[in-house]
Amino acid sequence: MLQNQIGKNVVRLDGFIANKQVMYRNIYEHLCKIANNFGINVVYLRFPEGLGGLRGLYVKYANERPIIVINNKLNIIKRTETFAHELAHYFLGHGWKFSEHEDEKCSKHIREAETEAQMLALKLIELLRGGEGKRLKEYFSCAAMWK
Repeated sequence: MLQNQIGKNVVRLDGFIANKQVMYRNIYEHLCKIANNFGINVVYLRFPEGLGGLRGLYVKYANERPIIVINNKLNIIKRTETFAHELAHYFLGHGWKFSEHEDEKCSKHIREAETEAQMLALKLIELLRGGEGKRLKEYFSCAAMWK
């Protein structure tokens, strides 16, 4: 559990000091393994300006492997958070068709899905950060259980 912040990139975790970027790099590597175990392609693209701060997206076409697209301009911390968020969309079974005219019901559904994905992403990062990676790996290695 995060106890207090010491500096911009250094935090104190349960009595020892760890570099935040190194910690997130380790979490990122775990997320890569999870995505690989589930057959999810991960693609990095330079997103054009004017996309409203879009950091990533999850794409699933019928009968195709799912794809997570991540903005390659992100630092390791934001990249890891984005990866976890998009992976959460996969596990939650999210997906919707984009249309030119979003009605209020659709907007509400998207907001709820984004909130749900963010909550799962935070939990996933917390588990991987807190040394639960081995136990979590056991859950995620049973891919058939999640499909």
